[in-house]
Parts: sequence; C-alpha cells; structure tokens
Amino acid sequence: MRLQWPPIGRIWRSALPLGRRADGGPLRHSALGVIALAGLAMAPALAQTAASVAGPSVRIEDLHGPAAPSVIARPPATDWQTMDHGGAARLAILLTGPDQGSWLGLVEGLRALGVPVTVTRDWHEAVHHRMVVIYPEVSGRHFDAEAFAALRNIPLNGGTLLAFNVMGGVLSAAFGVREVQPARNRFAFRFEGSGRPPREAEIPLGTAAQAEPGLWTFAYVAAGASVLARFDDGMPALLDNPEGGGHAYLMGVDAGDLLLRGHNNRQQGITRAYVNQYEPAADVLLHWIKDRYREAEPLAVTLATAPDGKALPVMITHDLDYLASLRNAQDYLAFEREAGIRATYFAQTKYVRDWEDKSFLDAEGVELIRALALGGMEVGSHTVAHSRVFNRMDAGTGEERFPAYHPVVADHHVCRGCSVFGEARISRFLLEQLTGTAPLSFRSGHLLNPPMLPEILVASGYRFGSDSTANDLLSHLPVHAHFGRGSSTELPFYEFPVTIEDEESPPLGERVGPALAVAEDVIRDEGIFVVLIHPNVVGHKLRFERELVRALRDRAWFGSIADFGEWWTARDRLEFDVVPGTDADPQPHLHITAPLPIEGLTLQLPPGVHLAPGGVVRRSVDRTAVLGALAGEIDIPLGLDAPQR
Repeated sequence: MRLQWPPIGRIWRSALPLGRRADGGPLRHSALGVIALAGLAMAPALAQTAASVAGPSVRIEDLHGPAAPSVIARPPATDWQTMDHGGAARLAILLTGPDQGSWLGLVEGLRALGVPVTVTRDWHEAVHHRMVVIYPEVSGRHFDAEAFAALRNIPLNGGTLLAFNVMGGVLSAAFGVREVQPARNRFAFRFEGSGRPPREAEIPLGTAAQAEPGLWTFAYVAAGASVLARFDDGMPALLDNPEGGGHAYLMGVDAGDLLLRGHNNRQQGITRAYVNQYEPAADVLLHWIKDRYREAEPLAVTLATAPDGKALPVMITHDLDYLASLRNAQDYLAFEREAGIRATYFAQTKYVRDWEDKSFLDAEGVELIRALALGGMEVGSHTVAHSRVFNRMDAGTGEERFPAYHPVVADHHVCRGCSVFGEARISRFLLEQLTGTAPLSFRSGHLLNPPMLPEILVASGYRFGSDSTANDLLSHLPVHAHFGRGSSTELPFYEFPVTIEDEESPPLGERVGPALAVAEDVIRDEGIFVVLIHPNVVGHKLRFERELVRALRDRAWFGSIADFGEWWTARDRLEFDVVPGTDADPQPHLHITAPLPIEGLTLQLPPGVHLAPGGVVRRSVDRTAVLGALAGEIDIPLGLDAPQR
C-alpha cells in the first residue's frame, strides 16, 4: 500500500477558498480552511500544536514501529508509611491491619474529595487528630486497655471517631452498641430522614441475583446510639453515639471495599443505570465522611475538584471510528475553537479493510486527523480495530509493530491477529507520526475493559483513560488505577469516566435538560463531567453541545482529558497542612508542597478562616480561595476571626 501524506502547507493553501459545493452544501472537507476562519480564542494552543504537526510529508510505507517493546513492570505495593506524615489538622486513618481491607481505596477517595489524610498504625499519633477513622476493624487483639481509653476520649473531648467493623470488646460502649450481625445478603443502605435526593438517600449494595457474593455488611443492635441509616432488612447500618461534645460513628458498610469494587470496575451489578443518569453510590459515603471531618476539625482546609474556582470540570470528547466521523468532526472543531474550548478527539487508526469497515487512514483521513491537532485539540487513541471483543483479546507480547500487526475484525465475535498491546501500541505510534505528539489519553471501542488494560496502557506510554462510565465505577470523581485491578498497588494512571453519551434514546439533541440535571447533581457532589459525542452526524448532536456549553459556560471549567489529567496529577501529588500559630509566631499558615507545578488550585475554607488576596492568592470569596501558579514549597498566612481551639 502506497500512501503519501501531503505537506501541511499545501493542505492549508488548498483549503483557504471557502464557499459552497455545487449541491449547495458547505465545504466542510476543507478542514483547515474552516480552522483558519474559526476565531482566535485558541491561538496560543494553535501555534504550539502547529509547530509539532507541520513538517515534511510522511509515507505510510516508510513507517515501522514502535521500535522499543512495551514491558509491564509491577510496581511495589503502595506503602502506607509513605502517607504517615502531616499535621494534626489532617484526618487520621488508624490502620489495624495494613495488609487487610481496602484502605488504599478509602485514602484515594478522600484525597479525590480534597481531604488531607495521614495514615498511621500508632494510636499515640492518631489521638492527636480531631477526627480518627479506625480501619478496617476494631477488636481486642488490636488495642490494649490504654489504647482503648485514649480512643474513647476522642469523642469525650469533642472529637470524632469513625469505625466500620467493631468486633465487640471495650469500644462497643463508646459506639453505643452491644451486638453485631454480619451478613452478605443486604443490598441497600438507606439514610433515615436525611432530606437527601432519592439517589443519595439510598445506596445500592448489589442484588440477590449477582454472580459473586455481596459485600460484607455489619448490622449493630444499638445500646444508646442513634440510628442514622438502615439496611434493606431494617437493621441499623449507621449509628451515632454523641457524648462529651463529640461523636462516635459506626458504619456497617466497608467504604473502602465499596470504593475499590467500583474503581476497579468490579461492582457486579450494583449500579442502577449504565450511563446518562446519576449514580453516586461511593461518592455519598465519601461526602458523608468529608462532612464529618469539616465538622470536627476547625482548621479543615480542603481542596475543590475543579480548577480556577469553577463549579464543574467539563471534558467534551468525541470518538472517531469511521471516515464520515472524521469529516463531521471538522464542524465540531470549528465550534469548539470559536467557543475557546479544547476537546479530546479519540481517533481510531484503521488501516486494514475487514468485515467492520474499510481502511480510512488514507490521505483524506490523515489530513482530517492532522487538522484536529493543528486546531489545538487533543488527539487520543481509539484503538486500531475498534473490535467488540476487545475485552476478551489476548494481552499480546508488547512487541507488536507496524505494519506487521494486522488486526482483522471477522464479525462481532472474532478479531484475528488482535491483541490489547497491539491496539494500544500501534494506535499510539501512528497518531504520534500523524500529529507530532504521542497521545497521553486512551479510550477503548465500546468502552470495553480487558482485565489487564490499566497496566498495558501504562506500559504503552498512556497516562489517562476514559474507558468506563461513572455509574459503572460508582463514582463521578477521577479514579486512580490499580495493578491487576487489585487493592494494593497504585498505577501512574487516572481514569476519567464518562457521564453523558449519545447512544441512548431519545436522540442526544432532545436530552439537554436531563443532561443539565445530571450536571447539577455532579456539581453538588463535586464530581467531574465527561461528555462522549460520536460525530457520526452533525445536526442535533452539535446543537446539544452548543446548548450544553452555553448553559454551563459561566460555572464550568472546559478542557481536554489530558489538560485536566495533568492538572489532576499535580493536585493528587500535592500535600498541604494548616500549621497553627505559636507563641513565637502567632500567625497560623497553610504550608503547601507542590512536587509538580499547578495553577488554579481552589481551597475550601472552614468558618472563621480566610486568606487575604495577594501573592499566590488570586482571589478569595465565599469561603473559597483560588491560587495562582504553585511549585515547590510555599507558606500562605491564614487569617482567623477567632481562636480555633
């Protein structure tokens, strides 16, 4: 096969004369002509991208690669001791068994909601914090009498104690319970008289028909504690024993376990809807814990999810899986440039004719993909074959190379010569040759998830994915991937799940109202909002995008998957502590360590605490403060309306 890609300068010149076709239709295929006239809102990004895309023509027959193999290297298990630091204003997680339970999921979830966390096995350290979470269980073999007494004093002294599984013993009195009844056949957790919206008032835990056993739950017979939630069998699921000005809470659901089942895409039918609705199952429990922390700790500074003080991060994405979509994408590109939005286009790199479709990585297809990159958009990978059996493919060797890799879709059930490594490696290699930039983001066809996908994507050079729906992950927050979809080892990879997509009925153009209603739910719970639009048509789908952008423009941050991914990576690695004043220096301050540069970090401030604008504080209003560029270590003075302790 011989295919020469024309130099970008020649494409540009040929595209400039815009007008109408003989049949009266717009000259959409003159992609770069559209770009040239679409507005200057993204001129800096355009200039930077153009420098990488423009260059000599490339012939597909000359391409061979990638040369280096992709190797899966299992990182060491994430060590709790790397999190055993920080000041007394943090929430403390007291581990009773570092090799047990799903503590990592709990830590990741709380960090995603911006809660500063320290992890310790030393109760002497834990009791210096105003809120302590004992995880995963409490029993006489974990603590002696001195430890029990010290932990009991936390609520007695006005602090907050939270546990998930109290196996009898001295602390039962602290929680106001006398008996525990474990079970795996409880399938809902319902708040009592909370006034919450229905999907937050009841958290699904599974169904009787699911293939695997349900979550372990622990119902407690109260002995003085108030019941805040019940299971579907009527037994208490969440109790509060207020005493001494503080609280001892007991939750009968292992929040870490529920979180990791969702985050690892192993929730086994818990979710109530696949997509286009709001499923906050794991997020509700995280928010409940965050609220208790902010009540307990007067210096509880937390981080917002969105950059720049906005209410919602919005990522508009498009899946390009045949030639007409590439053509139609230019209309979406023109709108996004006019609106100043950087979207993500997941491009399939199909170069084999088979049962599914013809090859469209021809001269026209290449021009259209390059036009998207030149237009300032992120171009991510959408595999090579776009097979419906991607989730059942062999992993491959990690040595697949173009052009020897030759995936052939035989039908809905068979893909010959296909491998997960091949789909990831080859598509990334080809897109890098097309655009001059190696893709950082990946989306599988049909949102299919092979078991080893996270580690294969990391080995292939990706850092971000959008391969699942938020409802399947039980969370509208970004999700940290784990090796083997297990509970012990983080991977340097984040998943940004899909909230709204375009394949359900009614047509997308008729679903602006429901989509905005979901956006309001996600805003309330500080989540993210990823929109998936296939540009197989323009009309009603582009109208949906226009109306969505117009409705959210003033409240939302818009950007690509990689844009938000880079910002989120820096936020996730950031550490911060409120340092109280001393006799020598009575001025309290916020100490921030930013290993990666970050800008637009938004702080949520407790009552009575404020930051004066100036320096790195870009603005401060309504108990929030937006910071400018940060890197390394910095101290920000805090103003207090009254003594906090």
